[in-house]
Amino acid sequence: MKDFPFDPNIFNIDILEKKYESFLKDLKAKIPKSIDEKTLDKNFEEFSISIKEMTEKFSKFYEYIKTVPLIVLLAKWIEKQIFEKNQEGSIQLLNILIRENILPIMNNNKLFLLEDLKRYSHLKIIDNIRCKDNWSFLEKENFVNSYLDFSFFLAQNSFNYITAAKDPDREKISTRLIKYETFIEFINNLPKRDSLIAKILYFGAPTIEEAISLKFSQINKKEGKIYYSSKTIDYPKYLLEELFAFSKKTQKDSLVFINIKGKEVERSHLNQSFLRASNKMSKMIKITPGMLLKHKESFAENKK
Repeated sequence: MKDFPFDPNIFNIDILEKKYESFLKDLKAKIPKSIDEKTLDKNFEEFSISIKEMTEKFSKFYEYIKTVPLIVLLAKWIEKQIFEKNQEGSIQLLNILIRENILPIMNNNKLFLLEDLKRYSHLKIIDNIRCKDNWSFLEKENFVNSYLDFSFFLAQNSFNYITAAKDPDREKISTRLIKYETFIEFINNLPKRDSLIAKILYFGAPTIEEAISLKFSQINKKEGKIYYSSKTIDYPKYLLEELFAFSKKTQKDSLVFINIKGKEVERSHLNQSFLRASNKMSKMIKITPGMLLKHKESFAENKK
């Protein structure tokens, strides 16, 4: 690989000024003579002054906004929900998150500020929602969606001091053939063990065989990884917690998924289980284990 040629004049102020002047001259040449050049110069000056003033105002605003208690924004959000007449479900869900201390409003007997939330991170809140073992998968998704909506409100009303949250699960499977909403409904119709296999497939297992033959020795719960023979896959940590909570035997050489005989789950049984769950879907769609591995691009290419 050849070295990139370094231009010694790249930081030469005189040369840069000449290039800038040449660029402006070319721009002005494209402007019709009917447009007053002095007006454009005035617009440029006014814009430069406005940008400087707004930068100073935003700097002061950000110094202020980080000291605002989160409960103030919550009150403002509730006011918005009431005004839009859709408050019932959303307010209840956020209230449960506060009650469960998933969304904190106090910090060591002090009000939880927006700068505290910025350090705390959206990801931690979303992870804590999905780690609640006494909530169903569907309930967790409702809580996550409510928090995502609230985070968009925070972003708008703090002028992005608090940025809108992104769902790490949706980001991870954004290229999957099966949409996330479809997947949520589907696994809600599966028995617990088979729903866990479905999640392992959907969130990254290389093959069906490697998923059903998975052993606890391959799982690094602390780092959120599963080591397959062909590759290492990052998984949501709550999912790995679910695997350990579900199984009675978690010795390193133990299979994660077993049938009633204590053996590896048969592929034919998994197919039948998936078929029964598909038949319960609100839309006519047949989901097989293999479909959970497919991506939109590869599926489109195979159809050509």
